Amino acid sequence: YSEQLKTSFALIGRPGLAWTTSGPDSSSDASLLTARDDMTGCRKVNSYSLEPGAVKFGDKKHSHVLVTYRKRNVFQKVFIVELKFRSFYNDGLLFIVPGNKGKQSHYLMTSLRNGRLSVLLKSRGKAEVMSQGVLNDGQWHMVRIEKAEKELIVHVDSILAGSTKAPRRLSIGNVMYVGGIPEHVMDSTEPVIQRTDTLKGCIQKLSVNGHAEDLVGETAQHHNVGQCFPSVERGSYFPGDAYAVYRNQFNIGDLTDLELEFRTSELTGILLSVSEPEGYPALSIELNQGKIILAGDMGDRRTFLIEHSFTSKYSGCDNRWHHVHLQIIKDEITLRVDAAEHKYFLSDNGHFTSAKTNSPLYIGGLPDGAAIGTLDTRENFKGCIRNIVIGGEKSDWTAMSYMHNILLTSCPVQS
Repeated sequence: YSEQLKTSFALIGRPGLAWTTSGPDSSSDASLLTARDDMTGCRKVNSYSLEPGAVKFGDKKHSHVLVTYRKRNVFQKVFIVELKFRSFYNDGLLFIVPGNKGKQSHYLMTSLRNGRLSVLLKSRGKAEVMSQGVLNDGQWHMVRIEKAEKELIVHVDSILAGSTKAPRRLSIGNVMYVGGIPEHVMDSTEPVIQRTDTLKGCIQKLSVNGHAEDLVGETAQHHNVGQCFPSVERGSYFPGDAYAVYRNQFNIGDLTDLELEFRTSELTGILLSVSEPEGYPALSIELNQGKIILAGDMGDRRTFLIEHSFTSKYSGCDNRWHHVHLQIIKDEITLRVDAAEHKYFLSDNGHFTSAKTNSPLYIGGLPDGAAIGTLDTRENFKGCIRNIVIGGEKSDWTAMSYMHNILLTSCPVQS
């Protein structure tokens, strides 16, 4: 970069007419607080522990655990299934027991649908029990499904959710898919099952007729699953080698508005970057030695830079949520970080709308070999990111073109 002014902010190139400090951030999250200026180092974060016996689904496609029961008739007459689950998402499969060979269209399926628990039994007809309250709050919930003689009874957190009539004998098999369905099975199932997403969350304490099932041990048949943190909040965790591709072919000339929130206990890390292979045009936002740096090159190899310094070098790594908002109106760029606002005019550095890129927009880091563009670091972000909004549209992680090693809905909270 060009030589920087040693002030609370620096604008390289032609500065805007003024910079202002806006009012408090409008976020309702209590952790988006004014940074402390008396910090003497990044907030120390101990190694996160793991929830014993819990399995995480949804970070990769078709993640699931296969449980096969020796007794072929275990789910045919009278049985009890119990489990605990946790998720922030509206939809996701908890488990399904498909029909036996002669009755492939029959099944027992338990899932989240619009945040509510759905227990769907398909035999000669369809019967469903749906919980009243929403359960996608990121807290653990206990589910108990009891098949009596001619009735299916469902409890959630020890409270009766509902019941429905059921045949005396069910034509379902002895195989249970937990959390998701394998790709080869998905292709042969009914449309209602094909529309059910893999759970993006955790399951533990699965038992059938009082017998606990080991979901994490060597005997478990699992695919693309992970481990769970004991306490989490909304947001996705980047362990230091992760990144996402928002879109494989992204044009910075079309960008008008971008925002995200992050929290970390590290001084440096990439928040986002897009660059043509030769290094320009390019645009990037990074945390670098405690400062938020927005840098860009409109294709003329003259880098412009907007730098935000917190009240302390270590305020950005205090492991609290910080809000970054980039807004572009014609050739005026506004960078807001928490309550601070910086403006920059591009008239001496080309025109933003005329800059064209056709390369991936990376979030949280870069893969090996990707162009560094206007970044001053290749250090991938370590911490949590949430609430990504690009062009006024909130972007869910599941809609990203590609994700590498990101732990979805698993922003760990220190207990």
